[in-house]
Amino acid sequence: MKHRWIGPAVNLNERVLELEQKLGLHPLVCQILSNRGFKSAESVEKFLNPSLHDLLDPYLMKGMDAAVDRVVRALQSKEKIVIYGDYDVDGITSISLMVRYLRQLNGDVGYFIPHRMVEGYGLSEAGLDSVAEMGASLVITVDCGISACEAIEYARSKGLEMIVTDHHEPGDSPLPNAEAILNPKQPGDKYPEKELAGIGVAFKFCQGISERLGVGQYQLNEHLDLVAIGSIADIVPLIGENRVFAKLGLEKMRVSEKPGIRALISLAGLENKNLDSSDIVFSMAPRINAVGRMGDAERGVRLFLSDDMEESRELAKILEEENRYRREVDVQTLEQAREAISQQIDLDERWTIVLHSESWHPGVLGIVASRLVEEYYRPTVLISFDEAGEGKGSARSVSNFHLYEALKRCAHSLEVYGGHKYAAGLQLKRESLEEFIESFDRAAHEMLDPRDLVPEIMVDLEIDLDQANDTLLESIERFRPYGPGNPKPVLVVSDLSVVGYPKIVGTNHLKMRVRKDSHQIEVIGFGMADKLKEINTAREKISIAFVLEEN
Repeated sequence: MKHRWIGPAVNLNERVLELEQKLGLHPLVCQILSNRGFKSAESVEKFLNPSLHDLLDPYLMKGMDAAVDRVVRALQSKEKIVIYGDYDVDGITSISLMVRYLRQLNGDVGYFIPHRMVEGYGLSEAGLDSVAEMGASLVITVDCGISACEAIEYARSKGLEMIVTDHHEPGDSPLPNAEAILNPKQPGDKYPEKELAGIGVAFKFCQGISERLGVGQYQLNEHLDLVAIGSIADIVPLIGENRVFAKLGLEKMRVSEKPGIRALISLAGLENKNLDSSDIVFSMAPRINAVGRMGDAERGVRLFLSDDMEESRELAKILEEENRYRREVDVQTLEQAREAISQQIDLDERWTIVLHSESWHPGVLGIVASRLVEEYYRPTVLISFDEAGEGKGSARSVSNFHLYEALKRCAHSLEVYGGHKYAAGLQLKRESLEEFIESFDRAAHEMLDPRDLVPEIMVDLEIDLDQANDTLLESIERFRPYGPGNPKPVLVVSDLSVVGYPKIVGTNHLKMRVRKDSHQIEVIGFGMADKLKEINTAREKISIAFVLEEN
């Protein structure tokens, strides 16, 4: 797949000199930071060395006073509190955080997590019936609930009081009639950090409770390991508070006393590794997600709530087995989707991919849609229909296409939808499928430019080949943890000659040596074996965009 390189707006100015003089940083790193918009030494210092002192006042978030008042009253009167969450990593860790913390405050706390194939996503009458049977008087949602107006009215009819904590887009409909709503994206909320994960909102809630009760934050900070897992897995921008959660939480994970986290690290083969965001995304999150995708996510919550190492090892093994099964189903579904694209969709005419089947497992639709976006770079929706013609779908997007806004334009074709810029879920009836396909593609044509269908590589800086060395790498490593909003710095070197003959290594990777003047370096292009012929026949010198990593 071809990419288009987007170069930086290079500013060789006083700002770069100030960063170099005040912080003693590598001059090229100062240039990268300046290009990324850092305007002062203070902002760079906060970025490179995030601290708990950087966390904002939780009471800046709309609804915090009311939410804290209600939960403190419940704690003091020993009411039964139930945490109700989603079945993905964000939801599982959010439930675990709230349950652990409120129990530390001697709360009578239980939890409910829906089964994907039984109650389905979010608040449901069936789920609320189960919560009522648990004897709850107060229900706190995590990572869901912002659009569940009807379900919350049903909860009120059952005598349940509701606090909604969520981070998804609230949409244009009225907000639910809850005791309190915590969501930095709700209308009128002036909280500066709009891109918290569900667990980020839950943490701010716990922070507010901690301040109200005057118990200090030590107990709460012990759970930053959970906050890091949930935030990184939900692919939120790792800047601001999210960066604090990610960096400090990863440090906490390395010494975590939670048996569930230790068992998961061991099973993923990460025991002797300096944990990074990529370990969460590619090793831990798929294992946690698997129990919710393929069956009962309650096992994931039990893993993180367990204080017994042997039980945790057994639960981690269950996650591993579910993930192995998920991979098998994933591969099969991906192959079927690729075949359907080749037979049914003209990508020169269609700017979107919408596929459906009665045989697809709903639990793998999101991850397969993500893979298709990587391969074809089109907004993608996969839908699984049941025998009654009810379809449940997962959608994933490209960088310049706001998925939730696009689905709003297709609302007349949908029963339910929700999500955010890059990921969403939806439900529709079979008879509305063709209308949805046309509406979704029309939205893409209205919202995108043809060049938006070519993936971008955002270049941070062009350097000389001899500058790509260990000293620069050591300085760049301070940018970790990487993620959205803080990607690995991409460098470019131009006017390179290929030395010798490039070769294919592994399954489809390209390896070669390049030279400029008297300097040589070895480079590897992952998944770029298809470029071998092009490079071998190149008559001119080449440029490469790359990230600098230790071999």
